[in-house]
Amino acid sequence: MSVQPALTAKEWVAFLPRDARRSAMGADDPAERHALAARALYGQPFGFTREDVWVLRGAALKERPYMTRYAELNDLADRIEALLPPEE
Repeated sequence: MSVQPALTAKEWVAFLPRDARRSAMGADDPAERHALAARALYGQPFGFTREDVWVLRGAALKERPYMTRYAELNDLADRIEALLPPEE
């Protein structure tokens, strides 16, 4: 793995409870949390890029004749794309 995990296994176990996490993040609704996640990932080496979306969509097209992973790959691409800034 070229990018270090954000938390160790022990840190994940000790992670804040859901309610405390929401208030600590300052985000009270899903839209605010989504925006906060997008801003936190933008421009970071561990974040997502438009190229990541293209790679996933290309992989999905290769799977299309078999339909084994087509929907899952496109769903993942959609979720990552939702965290990216709009194309110019």
